[in-house]
Amino acid sequence: MLRGGYNHFEISRYVEVKDMEALTVNQVAELVGIGQSTASEHLALLRRAGLLGATRSGKEVYYRPDYGRMVGSAEQLLAYLKSCARCEE
Repeated sequence: MLRGGYNHFEISRYVEVKDMEALTVNQVAELVGIGQSTASEHLALLRRAGLLGATRSGKEVYYRPDYGRMVGSAEQLLAYLKSCARCEE
């Protein structure tokens, strides 16, 4: 749990729900009810984790889920887990 009582997963759910439109930091902060700087920190972490993509337009940065990277990461994890299971047999 992070500042404002929200965790990264909850922040990403708000962005995912609105994935038909990319959201700015201020829009996410308003939707979630947290400060702009807190939203910015959460979004930066989610972006570094590969869950969100970002596009800059002028001074604004728009965030949206990066499903391609999410699927790629899940596939890598699955391959790793399968290889571990074979090693234990």
